[in-house]
Amino acid sequence: MTDLFYFKSGVATFVNGGELVEARESKPGERRGSAIRGGASRAVTAGDMIIVPKGTCHWFSAIDGVIEYYIVKVIE
Repeated sequence: MTDLFYFKSGVATFVNGGELVEARESKPGERRGSAIRGGASRAVTAGDMIIVPKGTCHWFSAIDGVIEYYIVKVIE
């Protein structure tokens, strides 16, 4: 699925791309890992929007307090 994130409040570091470290299948068609190696990091704040294409690794490497966001999953 493609993920669309819209950030309502808070500050975080979002990483996408690269490859999963210690990857495992958490449920059919979904993989999780302990970190991402080689991804691009960016600070996100209220009003930011990020589109993560299907199959692209992504995670929050740091969260400053509490963040609020909407996520829309687009099934292709």
